Amino acid sequence: MLQQPRVPPTGQRQAIEIAIKWREVLAQKQALLRIMAHHTGHSIDKLDKARHHRCTALHRVWRCA
Repeated sequence: MLQQPRVPPTGQRQAIEIAIKWREVLAQKQALLRIMAHHTGHSIDKLDKARHHRCTALHRVWRCA
């Protein structure tokens, strides 16, 4: 699981810091997807769509509860 970027308690952060952190998180996600694709034999697109589908299903359950 990818780590969520840490946000200061005030919730304020410079825009450039957010952009840098977003690039770091995106690079981690891509690296993880490449590793998973290599070991499972599935395409990166298929793995990313499967992850998105699971997250969407979980969000629907949490909103209904």
